[in-house]
Formats: sequence, structure tokens, C-alpha cells
Amino acid sequence: MKNFKKIEKEYKDFRNEVLLLSKEEIYNKSFEINFYINIYEYLEFQEYNLPKKMTLLDLFEFYKKKEHLNSSNYEDLELLIYEYKNSLEGR
Repeated sequence: MKNFKKIEKEYKDFRNEVLLLSKEEIYNKSFEINFYINIYEYLEFQEYNLPKKMTLLDLFEFYKKKEHLNSSNYEDLELLIYEYKNSLEGR
């Protein structure tokens, strides 16, 4: 999959940063942590050609703005990525 190495590095960097936080900070970041884990595990096994400029952080920020989107299962994540890609293309 194109661009996955960059996503993988971003995910590992995020994970390492989180592990340096206090228990309370980790707890307060649980929503974001859950998103990162779900999207990373989903992308790990997909054949998407991801946009070159896509980052997990950008995807997370997009997700937070879209109340109708969810990240709890693969179908939801597929819709999220579809809408994100369309937003990048100006649709």
C-alpha cells in the first residue's frame, strides 16, 4: 500500500509519545488513542492507495469535525477514509 510506511512511522511515534505520559494524561487522551489504534489496524490490512499528504493526525481532525462518522468498525473506517479522500479532492 502506498504511503503506509509514513503512516506506520506516525503511529509508532504517537504510541511512543503516549507511553511517556502520566496515567491521567493517557486516560484523558483515550478517545484519540482508540482512534489511532483502530485506524492503524484497519489500514495495516487494506489495499488503499492513501493520499500522499494524509496523516493520522489529519484524519483524526477530520473525523472529529464529522459528527455522522464513527470509527468503531471497518465499515465505518472505510466510509471515513472515503469521505476524507473526497474532501482532499474538493468534492
